[in-house]
Amino acid sequence: MGVKVVRPTYLDKKTGKRCKLDYYVQVCAGGERYLRRVGSREEAYAKKAEIEDSLKKGTHTMPDPESVPASEKITFGKFAEAWMEGTVANNLKWNTKRYYADMLKRIPDSIQDRPFDEITREDVRNIVFSEIEKGRARSTATGIIRTISTIYTYAAEDGVYRGANIAENPSRILRQDNGSEAVEDDQIDRMDQEESDHFLKVMEKHFGSFYPIFLTALRTGARQGELVGLTWDAVDWNGMFITIRQTIVNGKVQSTKNRQSRRIPLTPKLAEVLKDHKAAMGKKALAAGKPVVPWVFPSPTGSLMDPSKLRKEYTAYWSRRRSAR
Repeated sequence: MGVKVVRPTYLDKKTGKRCKLDYYVQVCAGGERYLRRVGSREEAYAKKAEIEDSLKKGTHTMPDPESVPASEKITFGKFAEAWMEGTVANNLKWNTKRYYADMLKRIPDSIQDRPFDEITREDVRNIVFSEIEKGRARSTATGIIRTISTIYTYAAEDGVYRGANIAENPSRILRQDNGSEAVEDDQIDRMDQEESDHFLKVMEKHFGSFYPIFLTALRTGARQGELVGLTWDAVDWNGMFITIRQTIVNGKVQSTKNRQSRRIPLTPKLAEVLKDHKAAMGKKALAAGKPVVPWVFPSPTGSLMDPSKLRKEYTAYWSRRRSAR
């Protein structure tokens, strides 16, 4: 049970400046929570004292959500901005913040300017199918739905909204009128064993220096950032496993996506390739009179690898092969 004064902020899309909303009073009582816009700071604290007094006397009643005037309701967009600046910025990783920001940009202002209880499930469906019609991947549509759902969940926890989560179950929202799912042509197509073996043979023949990282990727399932951030002390030759404990995001070392380390077994072939790779790195460092760098897959200069350069070299090679035909 408690009462507090809050003042959310939001980013004005026209001016690019951060603006403050009016003062709100948040009330938590009887296992429920609600947020009521009051106006000025003085009015907010006066209302806070009034509600605290009624709670002590046992005369306070939680308002009916339907009776709250529209002018006192916070809009989806303004709550989302405050959520991004508070919860997301202070508790989630940079790449997750970027992901949510990108999803929110795809939600029209006509929806963001409405209070939570004036947005319908049909509105959500129209947003995502509009994105699909523009050629967006189904994963993007799913991301928009999950972002809306997450914001509704936080709004309910903060007492801003007390209804149902209109964006629950993305797969059902993405079903077409005939009951079938809106399936995109670019869904993930994983390689089978035969394709994987052929791919590795081609990599070993044409991209010998990159073969170890491709083999490690396929044999461990590690993410790109985890491969770039892999260090030699994470490889246990005796126990025959690799410990994934960090990743690289925008050139910076961070904890893994779920903030937990995990062990991945080393296959005999992968262990052999990595030992040869480490020995080759040692010889190169000795010849240059430099120490061996800690990264398993460093850049040519010994610093963190830039994955984009690997992709560019790979793409350029096959472009040259096609042109030579």
